[in-house]
Amino acid sequence: MEGTGFSPLDYILKSSVAAPEDPLLTEIRRVRRQMEAAYARFEMESDEDLVEAAIFEMNALHARCRYLLKLAKQQELENKNISAMFRVKAE
Repeated sequence: MEGTGFSPLDYILKSSVAAPEDPLLTEIRRVRRQMEAAYARFEMESDEDLVEAAIFEMNALHARCRYLLKLAKQQELENKNISAMFRVKAE
């Protein structure tokens, strides 16, 4: 979790163009919301054990999100926002 800046993933997850009926996209959005909640808990905690727990949760959710995005790329998910995120520049 790096800062609170805007990312391409934010655009994808909040875009009205995104297809909500796609289960994979729905899961990516759900995990992203969980990541935001875990980050908020991390920011509010003062007990070192709870801070550590929040860090582990954020890392686990980040790994899950990477996995889901990899699946979306492999499945060539038909969503122009996700496709743009994975587009590779021609050399």
